[in-house]
Parts: sequence; C-alpha cells; structure tokens
Amino acid sequence: TTHPCIQLTYVPEDLGVRLDILLNDRSVYQTSLSARNPPPFCVGTGIPLLNVCVRVYDIRVQRQSVRACANLELQFAGRPLIVVSFDCIRIDSSGIGLERPPPPASLVKGPDPIYILLKSNVKTSHHLVTNKL
Repeated sequence: TTHPCIQLTYVPEDLGVRLDILLNDRSVYQTSLSARNPPPFCVGTGIPLLNVCVRVYDIRVQRQSVRACANLELQFAGRPLIVVSFDCIRIDSSGIGLERPPPPASLVKGPDPIYILLKSNVKTSHHLVTNKL
C-alpha cells in the first residue's frame, strides 16, 4: 500500500512555508515559498525580453520593527543585467530610518549583474522621521 503525505511547515524566520511531499515516509519533493524575498515586480520596456523591475528583499518583521530593502533592476530574459541598490527602510517605535543594505548576493542563477550602490551617508542607521517631539 502506498501512503502519500503532504507536510506544510511554517518557517517564521523566512516569513514563509516549506512544502514536503512524502511517499511511504520518504521525501519525493521539497520546496519553499518565502515572503522575505518575494519575486520582483516587472514591467516591459517595449523592447522584447527587456524589463524594468523592482525587487523588495530581506523583509524582516521583528517584535515592534519592520525592515525591507529594494533594488531597481534592468532584466533581460528574466536575468538581472544592472542592479541599482537603495538603502533599506526600517520602521520601529522610534520612527522611520535608513540602513545600509546587505552585501550584494545573486538572487538568481546565472552571470553576475552589474551592481550600483547609490552613494549614501548612512553608516549604520539614520532616522528620517521620529515620533518624538
């Protein structure tokens, strides 16, 4: 007798779920879906296979703070050619601030794109808006 089983596991540190399909207690397929690094939002440029995309990544929700980073990408056939990185935004009880993004890491397989980090005066973090009077 064959015993199929589907396991869904919540992974809080990735804001996601892990799917494991088992057959007779042996894993036959595994995958995961994460809200921490969702797929980019892309629009066409009018040139076939060339898209401009916004990628929100490294989303972190911790206790009373939220942090997210974003890149602007020029993609050809789904692969980034040029990546422009912006400072990350952090929202917490003390207000809204900027943080340096993590070091570039390829989020897709293939040749490395050209990374452009916009010049920022942010050393570690900086508050743009505070709720203190």
